[in-house]
Parts: sequence; structure tokens; C-alpha cells
Amino acid sequence: MTYKPLLFQKSMIPRILDGIKTQTRRPLEENNIKVGDVLPLRAPWSQKTYGLIEIVRVYEQPIGEISQEEVEREGFQSLAEFKKTWGRIYGQTNGREVVRVLVFRVVSGGRSQP
Repeated sequence: MTYKPLLFQKSMIPRILDGIKTQTRRPLEENNIKVGDVLPLRAPWSQKTYGLIEIVRVYEQPIGEISQEEVEREGFQSLAEFKKTWGRIYGQTNGREVVRVLVFRVVSGGRSQP
């Protein structure tokens, strides 16, 4: 079976493995990931796989409609922290851009420091 990688900031990998981060938002054009896909958990520019995640839900949402609960599922403590990180990775947003939300669970791998 061939897996498509889903890349995360290295600092997010422990949060994923600990079950704190259980979803991610990505620009619509970035991927074609669907429910049931099993993906290697990797950091950019790295071939090391920290585990596998399974996509359990996919939906679209305007980025500006993210709730505090969803911010926490993204692995952040505040909306400001989420927006700062989003801006650093994808550029600033006006809040109206529609993004793809990927909800996932860890299917293999354990607590590991990247």
C-alpha cells in the first residue's frame, strides 16, 4: 500500500501523538485527502515517519468560522495563536477563505519526540 504523506510542523507531532491535536485545516487546492486514507505522520523536509494517522472526517469551512473548541483540537490554546501560525505557514487571511478540515486519529506510533 502506498501512503501519501501529510506534513505537520515538527512542534505539532508530539501534540498529535498525545491526542491533543486531532484535526488540521489546509487550503482547498493543497490536497485530495479523503475519509479512510491512512497517512504517514511527518515533518517537512524529513523522511522520518512518527506514526500513521487515519482520516475520519473531511469537511469544508470558512477559516474565519473556527470555534475555540476547534482551535483546541488544532493543538492551540487560543485563536490568536492559531491565526499567527496560519499566517506564518499560508499567509494572512481575511477569514472568508474556505479551507478543508481533516479530522484524524493516530493508528500507529506512540509518544515520540521528533
